[in-house]
Amino acid sequence: TLTPTRPVGRGQFGTVYLCKQHPSGKRCCLKVVPARDEDVKKRACREIHLLLMSQGHAGIVHMLDHWTDARALYIVMEYASHGSLDKLLRSSYSLTLCQIGHFLCQIADALLFLHSEVRVMHRDLKPANVLVCTHGQLKLADFGLSKVLGSESDACSTLVGSPMYMAPELCAREPYRFPADVWSAGGILYEMIARKKLWEEEAKDGVPKLFLRIRNSRDHVPEKIRHLSIPMEFCRLLQGMLDHDPQARLSCAAVVDAFRCRPVVRSSRPAPILFDKERPVPKHEGNGRQLKHKELIPHPPDTRHLVELATPRHVRVKAHGA
Repeated sequence: TLTPTRPVGRGQFGTVYLCKQHPSGKRCCLKVVPARDEDVKKRACREIHLLLMSQGHAGIVHMLDHWTDARALYIVMEYASHGSLDKLLRSSYSLTLCQIGHFLCQIADALLFLHSEVRVMHRDLKPANVLVCTHGQLKLADFGLSKVLGSESDACSTLVGSPMYMAPELCAREPYRFPADVWSAGGILYEMIARKKLWEEEAKDGVPKLFLRIRNSRDHVPEKIRHLSIPMEFCRLLQGMLDHDPQARLSCAAVVDAFRCRPVVRSSRPAPILFDKERPVPKHEGNGRQLKHKELIPHPPDTRHLVELATPRHVRVKAHGA
């Protein structure tokens, strides 16, 4: 059974709770998505489907169980002991170039698997959707906006994602494909190096002006990169990943190969601490063993109270008065 201990994340569509398993005492996360409308249910079902498709890679968050009832959809996922990459970047922890290279290589390798093996575009890649586990292992999460591109000619046209990580082709309302994910990964690389978002200042003027600046990124990105005090290898990677032309943009395979060949990141495994000095990590975390279904959850827990907590107050009041 599962015992929720505290919420660890709240989003537009649901809440994620840290849970303790009994009798093992191990930890996992439970995502509760209230079934208040069909769009939310479809997004949650899409995430479950794509997670099932993508479970063959260590860089994708593992889904351990899922079920649904009349009130909500529930997704049980592995616990990331250090939270999200966004949390790490907002902390006082200083990343070395070796750690940054190691992190980006993991993100690119996971994207390479999604793009080439299961033909999935993430479409909402940002630090908040990258989880940090023990020993600096990263895992991509939140596939609610992802989409399968079945053939080489398939493309997306819907404007979805987080504006500050959108590629120029999205901001121009043009069809887009896998290179848009590479642009988002380039934005994450810039943020890890500069410790601020690529378009942080421009975003203060509103989304329309932000989109205009991103559409004109050919003029602005090189200038931003020139102000960074980093080795030429990183400059070239940033320029390649943030190329305005999606056809000229670096592929995930090229990013992975570049990092595996560069001396600056050859010994890029971060020290296995990150936050470990602040909070010890239980021995069962990060041991590489995948939990079996029956070992994790003998039977679905009583989660009725979580649906109430995960539903916005105005929605609950409206439902109560209906």
